[in-house]
Amino acid sequence: MNKTLKTIARAILTTAVATTAMAALVSAADVAGLESAIDNGIGTLNTVIDVSKYNVTTDEAMNIYLDMVDSNPDYFFVNNSVECTYMADTGYAKELVVSYAGNSSSIQAQKDSFEKAASEALATVNSSMTTGEKLTAIHDYFINNYSYDFSHTSYTAYDLFVNKTGTCNAFSLGFKYACEKLGVPCEIVVSEPMNHAWNVVTVDGVKLYADLAWDDNLTDDLGSMSYENFLKTDEEITLSGHHDWK
Repeated sequence: MNKTLKTIARAILTTAVATTAMAALVSAADVAGLESAIDNGIGTLNTVIDVSKYNVTTDEAMNIYLDMVDSNPDYFFVNNSVECTYMADTGYAKELVVSYAGNSSSIQAQKDSFEKAASEALATVNSSMTTGEKLTAIHDYFINNYSYDFSHTSYTAYDLFVNKTGTCNAFSLGFKYACEKLGVPCEIVVSEPMNHAWNVVTVDGVKLYADLAWDDNLTDDLGSMSYENFLKTDEEITLSGHHDWK
């Protein structure tokens, strides 16, 4: 399993445990406040993020941070590493120490390139379409314009939109970004045994799975557009070879 997928899988699992443990100790407002502090810190490119207002351990703070970074398509410029200091009197987390891939000007240039490239995919959608039609238009644009990265070095939504290549992780993040812009609930699921990630979306109250990376490869093999792994139920996506996802 590649490093990024390992981090995502670990973050999903450990954050679930950490969130459960925190529920008995920290109010929902405090959890939301912690996430907001992290989001604001990243938004202003702070390398030190104060989390001392929230009664969470260093492990809990770092797990939540990594989960946010790994599952947020917009955070492509955030390095996937973090340290956390703690308060001597309580042992709770004090500050997250993070880093970024570039300075403010270079990151802004990356953001501009990212948004411009992503807007080209979103331009295939119009307001007269149903939700399913919008997602299909995005699916088709991805398959026609992006290629799977068999070197396994392109993991971010930036890699997919700007460089037009990516691993399953990049496809999943890119599709999640597009769905968020369209107002469609979307999350990333990961199967550690498969060393693979894909998406689950909610369409008209129904959860459906979408694996654009596999459809991209199938389209190349078949020579025609594949929807074998697109908007499928649990049973259907399992029959296509997916298993043990969380």
